[in-house]
Amino acid sequence: MCSTFKFALAAMTLERDGLRERKLPFAPDDILSYAPYTKKRAELGWMSALEAARRSVTLSDNTAANLLLAELGGPAGFTAWVRSFGDTETRLDRNEPSLNENALGDPRDTTTAQAHARLVAELLETGRLSVSDRKLLGDWLVETSTGRARLRTGLPEAWNAGNKTGTCGAKGRDEVNDIAVFTIPDGRRFVLAAYLDGATGSTADAEAVLADVARTVAAWLTQTDA
Repeated sequence: MCSTFKFALAAMTLERDGLRERKLPFAPDDILSYAPYTKKRAELGWMSALEAARRSVTLSDNTAANLLLAELGGPAGFTAWVRSFGDTETRLDRNEPSLNENALGDPRDTTTAQAHARLVAELLETGRLSVSDRKLLGDWLVETSTGRARLRTGLPEAWNAGNKTGTCGAKGRDEVNDIAVFTIPDGRRFVLAAYLDGATGSTADAEAVLADVARTVAAWLTQTDA
C-alpha cells in the first residue's frame, strides 16, 4: 500500500469517539526522515489527533501516521477495522517506515486497487461517517500537495479531483501509487485507484504512466454513459 493506507487511517481517527481532540505527544526519536509537519511541531512536542489525521493525508507525514496507529490498536487494529467494511484484501502489518519494504512476494502491508477504491468509496459515500466528516475527508484529498503529477494531471481541472499517494520500495522494486476522487459534470463522483508495482525508470516516468491511466479513464467517462 505504501502511504495510501493513510486516508483510511484518517477516517478511522474521525470515527473514534473523542480521539480527534486528544493531544499526541512525541519525542525527537519519534520524528522520521519524512515528517514535514511533525518537524514543524518539534518544539511543542505534540499535535492533536485531528492535526495528525489531516497531515497524514495532505502531506503524508509518516510520524503523524505512526502516532495515530499507536492510538488505534496498531496495524492489527487498522486491519480489523478495514475488515468491518467487508474488505478481505487490505492488510496492514507494520508501521512507518517498515511497511514500505515492498519485498517481492511479501503479502504484508498490501491491498488491491479494486479493494482500496471500494474502501475509499465506502468511507466517502455511506453513512459510516457523518456528513461533515465525509466532507472533511474530501477536502483533505483536494488539499493534498503530494503527487500532483499523477492521476490528477490526467483528469480535467473542472472535475475538482483530490488524491492520496503512496511511494515506496527499494531500487528495482519501486511502488508508485495514487488514489483519486473526482466529480464529473453530471454530478457523479468516482474513485480511481492505480498501483504501479516494479516501476522502472524515474519517479517522474512512473507518475506519467499514472497520468495516462487517468486520461484514459477520463476519455472513457466523457464518451460513454458509464
